[in-house]
Amino acid sequence: MMTDHSPEPWGVHDVGTDMPTVCKEIDDNTCHEIAELTGCQGMSHSERVANGKRIVACVNFCKNVPTESLNHGIGVFAQAKMELNDRFMNPRVAEAIKTLKEEFA
Repeated sequence: MMTDHSPEPWGVHDVGTDMPTVCKEIDDNTCHEIAELTGCQGMSHSERVANGKRIVACVNFCKNVPTESLNHGIGVFAQAKMELNDRFMNPRVAEAIKTLKEEFA
């Protein structure tokens, strides 16, 4: 699938400096920077890293879900259901997504 964004997996690169980054993971020691986690005034280093990890978790979870589906809201549930079924083959997960879809319809 072709995308305009950096391919997954993404990660957070934190070498203890004041500026952790979100990056495209290449291996344990190499990554290509995507964004600096600057935060806002008064935000701690650990909060910036935690925010980056949350961003990365969402991006990696949505692998193969077209950005257009994410932008159009509910369409992501159908795509996510297919992805989750493929990944986990767990009917309880599929049922939970079905319930969420109905609640947001």
